Amino acid sequence: MLALPAKPHWEEAYILDRCRGHPHIVQLLDIYMKPLGEHAIYLVMELWGRGLGHWQAVDANAFGPHSLRDVCNHIVDCVTYLHTGLGLLHCDLKPHSVLAKQLSDGLYAVKVADLGSAVEDGPCTTLRMGVGGRWGIKSTGL
Repeated sequence: MLALPAKPHWEEAYILDRCRGHPHIVQLLDIYMKPLGEHAIYLVMELWGRGLGHWQAVDANAFGPHSLRDVCNHIVDCVTYLHTGLGLLHCDLKPHSVLAKQLSDGLYAVKVADLGSAVEDGPCTTLRMGVGGRWGIKSTGL
């Protein structure tokens, strides 16, 4: 469990609840709130796997052509669902936000996590250059 400040993470819990049941998004299992006066909530998440960066560090050849194709298909399926199905942009998709688990046949299954930076796509969402030359998405209407 991860202790989080209450207000911003209600948004992540709401987004995760909307994604419930998708096979390539880490599932929200429960929400625990501390008693009154203590401003923290706990998001109880599905235990899935490690970030893609870990697997690449452990074995540079971890993803053969077939595994890599499946991993990319899972990520694209997730991002397509978020964008076209829910009207959301992930905004923080990186190797550590994609969790992979090695299956018994040696292939990998992945789930996307870390939806705390997701924003609703719309006319007020703009792409901006951030600190250090990184591109980011900023929702000016939220």
